[in-house]
Amino acid sequence: MKWLVVLLCLSSVLLHAEENTGDTEIDKYDDLMLALELAKIIHSPQTHEEMIKQIVDDTIKGAPHMEPFRKVFQEFYSEYVHYDFVVEDVALIYSELFDKDDLLELKKFHTSEVGQKFNKNASAIQMSMLEANMERMANNMQYLQPMLEEEAARLKSLSEAN
Repeated sequence: MKWLVVLLCLSSVLLHAEENTGDTEIDKYDDLMLALELAKIIHSPQTHEEMIKQIVDDTIKGAPHMEPFRKVFQEFYSEYVHYDFVVEDVALIYSELFDKDDLLELKKFHTSEVGQKFNKNASAIQMSMLEANMERMANNMQYLQPMLEEEAARLKSLSEAN
C-alpha cells in the first residue's frame, strides 16, 4: 500500500518532469526504480541500523542524563527514521540529481569490490569526519564570541545610523 501511495505521488512529479525535460513518464519511472535499487545497494539495512545506533549514542553522549531513556530513543528513531522511508527519500534525491547513465555508473561502482568496501565504511567515514569537525569547532569556539560581538556592534551602528 505504501508503494502505491509513493507511486501515485510521484506520478504528478513525473508528469511535470516530462513537460520540462521531454522525458517520458516511463523513462522517469525507470530512473526512479534504478535510483531505488542503487539506494538499497548503498544504504543497506545493516548500515541503517548502525546509523540509528550512532544517532542514539550521540544523543546520549550529548545528554548523559538521558541514558535511562536509550531504549525509547532507539524505538523512536527505528520507527520514524525507518529504513524504508530513508531509501525512498534517497532514491528520490538520486533520481533528481542523476540521469540514467549516471545511475548505471554509480550502480556499477557500488556493486564492485571497492564500492562495497566503500559502502561498508561510509557511515564510519562520515562519523569520523563529523567528530573531527565538531572537535575542530569546539577547539576554536573562543574565536566565535569576539566575531559575534563585532558583528553585533556593526549591526547596532547601522541601525542607529538609520
